[in-house]
Amino acid sequence: MHIGFLRLLKALRNDLVTLVTNTRFWVVLTCLLLLAFLGWTIVPRIWPRLASPAASCSLPRGNLASSAYLG
Repeated sequence: MHIGFLRLLKALRNDLVTLVTNTRFWVVLTCLLLLAFLGWTIVPRIWPRLASPAASCSLPRGNLASSAYLG
């Protein structure tokens, strides 16, 4: 009876180790996906994009004479 109990404990230990390993994987994966989602949606609202000098328009805005520059 003592040997059967030890086999049962060993089997339960192996199952528990497998369960913890699989659970840890899914928890880490879920946390990484959550961080990526939050970074994609919230961070741009906290730190808005700054306009780069190369992307800014040098033409005057709201001026009818600006259409002459467009040809």
